[in-house]
Amino acid sequence: MRVAAVQGNSDAGLFAEYAPGEILDNHAAATEPLYGQDVDVVVWPENAADLDPLTVGQSAATLDLVTRRMNAPLVTGTITSTGDDVFNSLLLWKPGIGAVDQYDKIHPVPFAEYIPDRDFWYPLAPDLLSLIPRDYTVGTRDNVLDIDDVKTGVAICFDIVDDNLIRQMIAGGAQIILAPSNNADFGDSDESVQQLAIARLRAVEYGRSVVNISTVGTSAIIAPDGSTIARLPTFEPGSMVQDVPLSTTTTPATLVGAGVELTLSGLGLGGLLLAIGLTRGGNGRTGSRRLRLPRRK
Repeated sequence: MRVAAVQGNSDAGLFAEYAPGEILDNHAAATEPLYGQDVDVVVWPENAADLDPLTVGQSAATLDLVTRRMNAPLVTGTITSTGDDVFNSLLLWKPGIGAVDQYDKIHPVPFAEYIPDRDFWYPLAPDLLSLIPRDYTVGTRDNVLDIDDVKTGVAICFDIVDDNLIRQMIAGGAQIILAPSNNADFGDSDESVQQLAIARLRAVEYGRSVVNISTVGTSAIIAPDGSTIARLPTFEPGSMVQDVPLSTTTTPATLVGAGVELTLSGLGLGGLLLAIGLTRGGNGRTGSRRLRLPRRK
């Protein structure tokens, strides 16, 4: 699958001040040098379309322009809503058609994407928690997009660390994993590098290529064996256009699934209980023995 992954270098964090549509414009501008190239899909990061193209005509027109000029579908992050429910979403946008599929994040991150028990926590740190004005709703759509008959697993940001979500997409036939992310809040810390390392682990674990694309980096394309196909510098606009291997291989992780975790957890718990039992038993035997010191004359 020939993939174009675009990093717009957008100041897209919670603390950022940007004009509505600025993040969208950043990614459209970073995609423009690729116009005319032959690709199968264009991938933008989480919330790259900061204006919901399902409701905002300006945003929809931009996505139409990009997909027409690239002659390829686009996967982009955005924020969607249905009634009172707000979702962290990925849209599959096709030229001349619009959104043909959608994934809504299934596991929003507490204290980042929603405040659990907001009425209790908010008074304790109102200045901090006011930075999270809305609570994302739990998504119910599956995390596999069909991109021109290629089953494509999608993971938004920290979805990549969720074992169950990765197993779901593999069970759904995913031949490749797209992992759009927004790491702008973490600055120059090692968070984005750590996230990329987890993405690399997923590639090896399930034998699938992973396209890890962020608003600011660290963005890279990882092969099924864990090697790096391409990587972008952080905090610079750029793009990667690569032929990315597809796979339907069955790995031990696919076959065993959660069984490994349950078995190791059971062994660990059993070992802990055994150690506690032995310790208590030992204390019981030695507790009756007292050290007798010779009396001083």
